[in-house]
Amino acid sequence: MDEVAKHTTRETGIWIVVRGKVYAVTNYLNHHPGGELTILGMAGKDCTDSWNVFHSREVSDKILPKFQIGEVKDWKETSMQKDFYGMIDRLEKEGKFITSYLWYAKKWSIQAALFLIWFIGIHYASSFLQFMFIGATMGIFWHQMAFLGHDFGHNSVTGTKRGDWPFSILITFLYGVSGAWWKRSHNVHHILTNSVQYDPDIQHLPAFAITSAIFKGVVSTYHQYTFKFGWFEKLCVSYQHYLYYPVLLVIARTNLTIQSFLLCLDMRRDRNNRLIDLVALNGFVSVQFYMWSFLPDWTTFIFFNLLAHCIAGMVHVSITLSHFGAASYEGAGYDSEDHFFRTQFATTIDVDCPTWLDWAHGGLQFQLVHHLLPRLPRHNLRYARELVIEFAKKHDILYQHMSFMDCNRLCLKVMKDVAMEARQWPNGPTDKLKTLLNAEG
Repeated sequence: MDEVAKHTTRETGIWIVVRGKVYAVTNYLNHHPGGELTILGMAGKDCTDSWNVFHSREVSDKILPKFQIGEVKDWKETSMQKDFYGMIDRLEKEGKFITSYLWYAKKWSIQAALFLIWFIGIHYASSFLQFMFIGATMGIFWHQMAFLGHDFGHNSVTGTKRGDWPFSILITFLYGVSGAWWKRSHNVHHILTNSVQYDPDIQHLPAFAITSAIFKGVVSTYHQYTFKFGWFEKLCVSYQHYLYYPVLLVIARTNLTIQSFLLCLDMRRDRNNRLIDLVALNGFVSVQFYMWSFLPDWTTFIFFNLLAHCIAGMVHVSITLSHFGAASYEGAGYDSEDHFFRTQFATTIDVDCPTWLDWAHGGLQFQLVHHLLPRLPRHNLRYARELVIEFAKKHDILYQHMSFMDCNRLCLKVMKDVAMEARQWPNGPTDKLKTLLNAEG
């Protein structure tokens, strides 16, 4: 492993370890469907678990042998790995990785009905309340479309990129968020969850900071940019517990469209299907301008968009609740035994909810289960949760879960605590405050 650890760049060659075998994957970086950043983050490390949860044995057997250059001395499977892969074997034998296409047909039928209501209804609406109803319907449509985009982006519907990618393009057109941008960002988030330097889902300066470690400046491997904590960032973060809901509900959805365009137009990065993505994104923007042409005045325009974005923005609240209140760390990690499993449990919180409310959370309430089993279809996450709880108990790992309201309270508390540190930065009692926070758990 000491020799493997020396190969972490394109210049030295990218080496990774999976189940004790060493692979030189430099030439595969630009062809990896999950993006090059997931491999770069694992360079020089044992990525057995992060590889296996994302790839079936069939994919592993087909791709990896081409790149093998050796084996690691004395590599052994841990007891935690044996139990976890035993759980995967059980789920496979029970057919839980097989998608119910009837379940997804129902989802698409509901989406089609919502689309027809707001797209046709906008032509006939005449009163303010009617326009608000159309805006709310469009917000619900976006809200549910985000969950479908998440499913297809993970290839957890057909099980292959070829089968799921056309649906991702359609969702880009209907929702305005690039599937390619999502894959590049979200896969890194899964592999390096809540890493200050690597995870783009917690790199939100100037608006948010979930840890004071960000104050000293963060070199983002995803953005290839150094986040600095200047006076403006300090001002925003100092009041982030007040900005949390307004930013996520009103601004975040539009920001994802902007980020999608920026990636498509960034010629420094290799991109497949760049033209198709741009056509789909421009199609979404064109539909929005067409919709707006029916709005009679500025008051209706503002409240129509505000309502639609607030409803759709609940997706961003759901996503951040599972991670903002949890632990974070610096660097790539993966230097200790069973790091992947232990990190996922530490950095992710599940939301308790009744079965009848699953539609509102879109599978994101089982965030930890999904992080451990990203290939599992959404409709089987609740079943797998019980197996994950048994796994956690056996290995004495804390399984973090709480109600939706408690998740909100915890998230706001963490945001407020960091805001208070920001107000004191750089001359305040930072160490003392950290000690206090640790004592409070």
